[in-house]
Amino acid sequence: MLATCGRTEAEYAGESQDQGECQFHFRLGGESKDSFVAVNRPLIPPGTPAPVIPDPLLPWTWKKLQLRDAIGFVVKEAPKHPEMLENQYTFWAARGRQVIGMKIMKKACGESQSLALLQKAIDAAN
Repeated sequence: MLATCGRTEAEYAGESQDQGECQFHFRLGGESKDSFVAVNRPLIPPGTPAPVIPDPLLPWTWKKLQLRDAIGFVVKEAPKHPEMLENQYTFWAARGRQVIGMKIMKKACGESQSLALLQKAIDAAN
């Protein structure tokens, strides 16, 4: 992950858990809580259909992404959360019953790096 985002060991500030998501923090000026990559892998209960879109109850507009052998989306509009779009990329990806949610702070990773990290995460989920 460090290399994908162009970060070094010296910038890595550790990990934390928050409501089922793993957060990887970086020292990039300011608080390390403001520079992180968060990964969430929700479990899909047996007998439940495999998801093919992000949760439709989320009040965001999603754009479909080009991923290798997976379905992916990124938030493009968040009217009630404009600060979210200014500060982070929010991704959702699925391959079969494997689902990945990612929040990547723009301080930690650029857009193309974030997409590459999402692809690595969904590949590792299988």
